[in-house]
Amino acid sequence: MLSVWFLAIFVVASAKASALLPSADTLQPSPDAAVIDVESAMNASALAQESADEREHMFSFRKASSHYSHIFTDYLCVDRHGACNMPNTNHGAELGSLIRRRLPHSFHLLVYGPSYMREIGNAVYEHMSPENVEILGENAPTSVKQCHCGPEGRKCACSDYVKYTLKGGHTMTFVINYAKLQTSEHAHKLKALLNERTEHPFTHAMVMEPHSDCFFNKCDAKGMCPACEGKENGPPGYLGCSWASEMWDIFENHFGEKMVNAVPWTAKGPEKHFRGPKRNMLRTRSIAEENNACSADAGGSSEMSIAKHGFGTMQHQCYAVCKDEKAHVCSEGTPVLFALKAMEMLI
Repeated sequence: MLSVWFLAIFVVASAKASALLPSADTLQPSPDAAVIDVESAMNASALAQESADEREHMFSFRKASSHYSHIFTDYLCVDRHGACNMPNTNHGAELGSLIRRRLPHSFHLLVYGPSYMREIGNAVYEHMSPENVEILGENAPTSVKQCHCGPEGRKCACSDYVKYTLKGGHTMTFVINYAKLQTSEHAHKLKALLNERTEHPFTHAMVMEPHSDCFFNKCDAKGMCPACEGKENGPPGYLGCSWASEMWDIFENHFGEKMVNAVPWTAKGPEKHFRGPKRNMLRTRSIAEENNACSADAGGSSEMSIAKHGFGTMQHQCYAVCKDEKAHVCSEGTPVLFALKAMEMLI
């Protein structure tokens, strides 16, 4: 009888958690306006009434039951050959607890950089409570670049430039592989964006140097870019940003210490070659190496990647490492730990 009672509680809790997250389809911009109300899907008031232990439990359920619906499919990995024996960690729960306890008033986080930065930002987003999503721009139309989300590879918005309004008056804005704010000719637009007088100005930032101008101009900011081989500059492992000095000046002048400089995990060092401010520098490669780096050969596929130990060809880290394509049993990948470390620096 007792076992039946526990099973009933588990089923109800799972059902509640499943209702808390929007599907990938809700991230598609509508024909008339790209603002999607997800209040009904995010019953945060119910969470607020839970005890601290129950909230922690629900966050774990929420992560599992979300089915990674907003994560790009090829950032999710299947470990068919036992290549990645991921440690049994729960950094996501730590991240969720940190956000609930220490998030400052009217927090507005800018997540800026290449697609590596999208993975880190996604981990933060996963532990916030969205109220609506406003897609501000895409780098290319779907005829040029189509994105896929979740284990099943559903078509979804790429969300290159997007704003998430969150419960509690908080905001997140992503600028990922978006030429109009990440190339040298548009540096003035980045400065103008940061200085806009709005109700919710930017307060904090996670920044990784973007790709080269060539990557945007020759390859539409997607996949490998043979046309730019030998035309990108910067230290080994960086992605060739040609206006890095100006970019870091813009960010430092606006955010000061309220910014994390995320060094791409492709950059091996020595550290004296790392660019940008040294304070709040997130050295992602060393963190990945110490926590069983596992790569996803991500390239815009509608199928999950095959997990490979280390850093791989396309160099993406697995957001989650799963036992099968259904993603029913998964371990968290290193991007979740990167997000936790970054948020610890920020707040």
